[in-house]
Amino acid sequence: NTDERTELSDELDDRHVLTQSRQRNQMTAGKLILSHPLWKGTASIGTELTFTRTDGTYSNDDQSHLSTDTRIRENNSAGFAEYDFTLGNLTFGAGLRFEHINSDYYSSGIREAEPSRSYNDWFPNASVAWKKDKWNWQLNYSRRINRPSYFQLRNFIQYDNRYTYEGGNPLLRPQLNHRLELSAIYSWLSLQVRYTYSQSTMCWVPVLEPDKRYVLLCTRNYGDAQRLFASLVAAPRFGVYRPTVTLSFNKVFFDAEQYGSRLTHHKPLWRFELRNTFVLPHSWTAVLGVRFASDADDEFQSIKHYWTVGARINK
Repeated sequence: NTDERTELSDELDDRHVLTQSRQRNQMTAGKLILSHPLWKGTASIGTELTFTRTDGTYSNDDQSHLSTDTRIRENNSAGFAEYDFTLGNLTFGAGLRFEHINSDYYSSGIREAEPSRSYNDWFPNASVAWKKDKWNWQLNYSRRINRPSYFQLRNFIQYDNRYTYEGGNPLLRPQLNHRLELSAIYSWLSLQVRYTYSQSTMCWVPVLEPDKRYVLLCTRNYGDAQRLFASLVAAPRFGVYRPTVTLSFNKVFFDAEQYGSRLTHHKPLWRFELRNTFVLPHSWTAVLGVRFASDADDEFQSIKHYWTVGARINK
């Protein structure tokens, strides 16, 4: 990939910047699952193996930032066990997963110790569901991990303009998430409530580098964060008219002020959507929708409100 641009300025020097980048990724993966009936349910065990390789180079003609040559070699092996069973109107499920990951990070052919890491993690999950007539309830708990992508781990700095650069972070660590979720459905009405507690939260942030005249956009790890989400959806039917009304709430609990942010970041996000669908004869369908989202804060970002209106006809 080659990027060429020319910047003209009345106050500063003009610039002509030519950058070249190349990235190649390879993955080999396999998965085996064995299941067998047990008592009133089904027991399963299995394993997964994944081998990934990525190579990337980045160069620029004026050396405004360093050229790089990166290689990452990662081996991931996992084993898991699950059991589900039913008693009357109740269904129970539980599982446990173990992952071992070994990652080697090379910069210009030299292995770097800090970005090269090994992980051993346990991921439990449990669920209970109840179903009768038009009612359907379910409660889930899970511990999950959000691992940084190779793109986020890259060590080169991408030139956007003389004031803005983008880069990766080879020292980025995975984000662990504990999730508790409740869902309820009655006929055409559904409710979902979800609570997530995150550790080593990954955030995309602008950073003003010391003694530099530009802002660097990159992903970094921060402290714990909590998120509360709830949504209510109503989708009744009145002959050819089939409206769907959605109301949702999303609140992030994250202390951005301790990291130097001058904003309080306490506003929740409210969303409202009305989707009017008309199912007409001869395979015609008409849709008229309106959507509104409030002012909100999400970690280090402040988002302004917006609304949209859309219409379409299909055949």
